[in-house]
Parts: sequence; C-alpha cells; structure tokens
Amino acid sequence: MNKFKKNAHQLIVQKEIDETEKLQKYLSNEQRKKMWINLNKTVGSEEVNNFIRNASQKLSDGLFYVFKDFQYKQYSTSQIQEIQKNIEILYNFSLILQRFLEGDVDILYQVMVLVPKLNENYMKTVQRIYIFFLEYKIQLDGYLQMENSLFQANSNLKVCLDYLYLKYQFLEQLKQVEEKKNLLELEKYQMKVDKSKMEDTIKINEDTLNSLRELFAQNQDDIQNQIKLIKDQHLQEITNISNDKIKVEQIISELQDQYTDIQYNFTQLQNVKTQQAMELSLVRNLQNQMLIESQNKEQTIKSQSDQAINQIENLKKELLEQQLKNQKISEYCQDLQILNEQMRSEFNQLQVKYTIAEYQRSQLFEECKKNKVEIKKKTDEIVKLQNEKKTTDLVGQVSQCNHVSLISLQQQCDKVENQLKLLPINNEPNYLEKNNLDPVVVLIGITDSGKTTLFNKICKSQEQVDAAKSTTKQSILGQSAYGQGFQVIDTPGLATLQNKIQQAVGILNAVSYQPLNKIFFILKFEKLQLMVNQLFKQIFIFHRYRKLFIAVITHFDKSQEKQQDQQKILQEMKKYGIEQVLFFSNQDSGQEICNQIHIKLINTISIQVEITDVEFLNNFDLLEDPEMAEDLFKFYEELFSISSMIIK
Repeated sequence: MNKFKKNAHQLIVQKEIDETEKLQKYLSNEQRKKMWINLNKTVGSEEVNNFIRNASQKLSDGLFYVFKDFQYKQYSTSQIQEIQKNIEILYNFSLILQRFLEGDVDILYQVMVLVPKLNENYMKTVQRIYIFFLEYKIQLDGYLQMENSLFQANSNLKVCLDYLYLKYQFLEQLKQVEEKKNLLELEKYQMKVDKSKMEDTIKINEDTLNSLRELFAQNQDDIQNQIKLIKDQHLQEITNISNDKIKVEQIISELQDQYTDIQYNFTQLQNVKTQQAMELSLVRNLQNQMLIESQNKEQTIKSQSDQAINQIENLKKELLEQQLKNQKISEYCQDLQILNEQMRSEFNQLQVKYTIAEYQRSQLFEECKKNKVEIKKKTDEIVKLQNEKKTTDLVGQVSQCNHVSLISLQQQCDKVENQLKLLPINNEPNYLEKNNLDPVVVLIGITDSGKTTLFNKICKSQEQVDAAKSTTKQSILGQSAYGQGFQVIDTPGLATLQNKIQQAVGILNAVSYQPLNKIFFILKFEKLQLMVNQLFKQIFIFHRYRKLFIAVITHFDKSQEKQQDQQKILQEMKKYGIEQVLFFSNQDSGQEICNQIHIKLINTISIQVEITDVEFLNNFDLLEDPEMAEDLFKFYEELFSISSMIIK
C-alpha cells in the first residue's frame, strides 16, 4: 500500500502532472507497465482493486440517495419551475452517464460531481486512478463493479426521470384545475355583487314611481286651470288674425300695381339683349377665322419638328457607332498593355527566382559541408575523451552513441546532399518576394486539407495544383484581394512520400525567408482525434514559435452540431498552446475570410523564424530510420553536456 501511495498519489493525483512534460514522462505506456508489474509483485494491485470497488460503492450509494431525494420530494403547484429544473439536471446527467457507459471514461469526474458527499480531491483521485489502470481492468473486478453500479444507476435514473415527468404533468393539470376553480369563484362573487346592485336599483325605482304618482295627482288641477287660460288666449289670437288679413289684402293690391311697372321695364331689357346677341355673333365669327389660321401654322411647325427629330436620331446612331469603335480600339490597347506588363513581370520574376534558387542551393551545400566538419570534430573529441582517465564516467555515457551510428549519420547526410544536388531550379512564376509593408502569414498543412483553395479565395486567384495528388508544387506568395491587405504564403503539402526533401526545403524557405506575423495550420474538419494527430505533427516542427500559431478548420460546413464541435476543438487546441482558431466553410467568400484573418493580425509583430539543422532533419522526417533520428538527438545532447563538464 505504501508503494501504491507513493507511485499513484504522487505521480497521478498531483496537480503538476497536468504539465505536458510530466504527462509524457509518467503516463507513458512503459511507465504504466512498470508500475503494474511492481503492483502485482506486492499487495498494491488488490489495494487498487479495493480502492476502485469502494469508490464504485460510494458512487452508487450516493447516486441512489440523490435520485431518492429527487423522487420523494414533495412538490406543490407553486414549485413547477423547481421540478422542471430538477428534470433538466437529471436529463443532462443522464447524457453524461450514457457517454461514460459508451466508453468516454474522461468524464468520470462529471459523473461523481452529482454526489454532494464526495469532495473534489477524492473525485479527481478516483478519475485519474481509474484512467491510469484502465488497460488492466480485466484483471481488476473493481472496474466491472463500477460499470455494473453505473448501469444500475442509469436504470434508476430513468425511473426517477419518468416519475418526475409524471409528477410535472400532474402538477400542471392540477394548476389548471385550481385556476379554473378560482375563475368560477370570482364569477360567483361577481354575480352576488350584481344581484345586490339590481335589488338596490329596483328599490330606488319604486320610490321614484311613488313620488311621481303623488306629483301627478297634485298637478292635475293645475293643468285644468292652464287649459282654460289657453282657450281664452286662442280666441284673442283669432280676432287679431282677422285684423291682419284685412291689412294683407291692402298690401297685395299695392304689389299688383308695382308688378305692371316691372313688366314694362322687362320688355325694354329684352330689346337691349337682342342687340347684344347680334354683336356677340359677329365676334365669334372673327374668332373662328383666327383659330383656322393658327391650326394651319401648327401643322407646318409639326412637320418641321419631325424632320429635325429624324435628323437628330440619325446623328445619335452615328455617334454610338463611333463610340463603339473607339471602345473596341481602347480595349484592344489595354489588352496589349496588360500582356506587355505580364510578360515584363514574368521575366523579372524568373530572373529573381533563378537568383534566389541559386543562393539557397549554395547555402544548403555550405550547411552540409559544415555538418560534415562538425561531425568529424565531434568524433575526434569523443575519441580523445575516451583516452582520458578523468572523464571515464562521461565516456560511458557517450559510448552509447557508437561509431556505427556516426557512420550511418554521415551516410544519411551524404544522401541528403546528393538529393539536394539533384533538386531542379523551379523557373515558374509566383516566387517568394520580400515586402516589409504588410503583415505576412504562411499556410502549412497536409495534402487535401483545403490549403490551396483557401489561398485562392484570399488572393482571388486560380493557382494550379497537381491533379494526380492534389498538392501544391511549390511555395507561392500572394497578396490578399480584400480589406486592408496582407501577404500570404502557400507551402507544399506535408505527409507526401515522393519529393520529401523538395517539399521540406520549400517549407523551410517559405518560413525563414522573411519575418512572419502568424503561422496558419490548415486542418480539414473530420474526427477530432485525427485532427489532433495531424496538428501534433505540424506544431512539433515549429514548437519554439508557439505564439505565432493559429489553427484553421476548413470544410466546417460538414459539421452537424457546429457549436458543440467548436467548443470541443477550442478546448483541444488550448491543450497544445493554440489560443486562436478560425472556422471556414466552402460557402465563405474571400471577403469574409480576409476580414476574419485581418482581425487576428491587428497589433501583431513579425518574427524571424529560424530552423536548425537538427530540427530540419528530425522534424521533417528526412532520416529514413527513426532510431537514427533519436540517436542523433541524444548525440547532440551528450555533446552539450560533455562540453559543459569540460568547461567546468
């Protein structure tokens, strides 16, 4: 048990185990196998089994009581929201539990969180020990008990959810019944109030009727007296009317005399009117003559205007024909100018490309020569150190990297040098050209990841790719066609077997020729583990420039659950130190892509990327034997330690 505590608690449960280097050191397959052999030799394996068995028992008991509390809690209609929240909690937990039962053991901590009695350190310990010994679960029955208890908890959870659903439906129906009951009581109360009001109004109306009857009896005598008075007044009015009639007859006689005078005046006015009508007829005849003359003049003017319009239209047609001829001539001149400029630019590009390739080729030859000289010097130093007595311990460490490995390394370097001699100088356009004004990004990715398609959208170009393998032939420099502008470099695709050295040299030249603002790792959207494996191979090459990394996920329109996939990818990228991720689909336009990239380039600083010879040979997988690559890396480490010891 003491050995188990030292190994398991210190190496698994400690928080420093989250660091990448310690994970690789202590959680490797060899380390776990060694630890399992040591545990089998002692009683530690039984204690691990008992620990997992006890954890499964605590988890199953805790889940049972939690489900029991949810199920047997008394709810009222005012607590419908609470029961709804509990249903959501249990449903989310059922999804987590189902994922664990389907094989996702990394979420055991989330399964245990539902039990309030378990503290955080204990839950982390159980999860890490469970994952650590997962390969040997056949030899430990505690894993079987854990799975059985969680299967039983899953069935109990379904029963609890069904019960809560029924309870929720019952409470909703009960709430509806209570609301209807309250409405009926309100209606009943309103009817009582209306009844009392009606009774009051009836009493008031009866009182008013009685008072009106009394008034009617009192006023009946007064009305008869008033009728007598009205009759007397009517007789007086009749006498007055007869007197007025006599006066009216006198007025009518006077009016008849006036009418005779008016008729005489009217006859005189009619004579005057006939004279004026004769004069008007003469004036109208003159107006008709004037109208006929004006119409004749208008017809002549219209005929002249039609002739002028026809002449103007003919002139317009001639102008249009002349303009079309001028446009054709100008377009032909522009095409000639564009062709001339393209020929000049291609000629200049070919010249610069040739000089760059010659310079790079000479550098590679010089580096290979330097490597040969350094290897010879270091072999001589190792032979000297073996002859000295003071450094016997150091010679024992260096003897692991024997002369056979050094000879094989020299052979590999010679082979690389011969292949570099056979490299053709590419005389195609689109060479790499320095420009310190705009920020620079480089696109790196495996073949068929959508890298060149992304480059074409950014630059609004149609760069050719090898149709047989869908790979870019060379490094290509382009300028963004949208936004404030930036430069982008498309590199050859990784993971191709043929022309491996040519592709590696192309990528090396692209990243080291000028300072970079960002390095884009292009990943095609597929299973998360496949994307992580591809990314690990790529970032290992440039691990010293982690601040420049941005992961770009293409073909993201294939995702069915975009938000969940984005969260998973972002969490996985943060594990490898990549804080920024871009997601693009086939429907995204070049404008949208350039806008997102420009946001990431704001306030960035360009950095010169330098790849050493050892990184170039190891990371680009140029050595055919992987053991040779490891020996070379160990050889350089031992040489560094020997030199530091000699200096001391």
